Amino acid sequence: MTTTPPLDLDEIAARAEAATRGPWGFYDGDNYAEVAADMQVTSPGSCNYRERVARLEDEDYWDDQEHDGDDEERAPEQMAANAAFIAHAREDVPALLAEVRRLRATNEQLDRALSETIDDRDQAHETLDKLAYAVAPIEVIGEHSSMNCPWTNALDLITPAAEVDKLRAELAASRAQAWRDLADRANPAHEASWFGDFGHMVGDWIRDQADHEARPAAVAAAGDTDEANA
Repeated sequence: MTTTPPLDLDEIAARAEAATRGPWGFYDGDNYAEVAADMQVTSPGSCNYRERVARLEDEDYWDDQEHDGDDEERAPEQMAANAAFIAHAREDVPALLAEVRRLRATNEQLDRALSETIDDRDQAHETLDKLAYAVAPIEVIGEHSSMNCPWTNALDLITPAAEVDKLRAELAASRAQAWRDLADRANPAHEASWFGDFGHMVGDWIRDQADHEARPAAVAAAGDTDEANA
């Protein structure tokens, strides 16, 4: 498998800096194309420039045997395309160099950030393992797997059951209150504006949901969390 060697940006930049300073332009003649610095087309068939960079002849196109079957108009089209490519390279190459350097710098920053994040994660993992296995041995809370989390198991062991019941009751009450508030706003006087009969259907569904949420909230408040979670 052939691997592409890494770009030597310094060498590319040195070649770009050593080339004739820009801007470059190109002139598309009848059977040739010219690339030059400070190119100015003065009139059809005439141009001025500070320094010629390259001249492309149509006959050069036919030197390639692959073009033997091409239409005659293809040669000047290809010369014009080549000339445009060369002329724009004067600005394109430095711009691409700057973009590659910017992306490399960004990539280095991301690599450092990722490495630091991985280190923080590993340290946190180690600390949480120590805390979990200080609560209970591995035989009790188990090892890490897709079906088991020792941290959660340890937390369950140290969280008082009464506190768990209280949190469940508060959650159920919050859910029930949210649905009651929504049901209060979905009164029949407003439902007609919700696309007629469809609005009434939505309102009925909201009120049914509020009644459904009210039951586990009342049960949880009474202390029967098993029934509330049923």
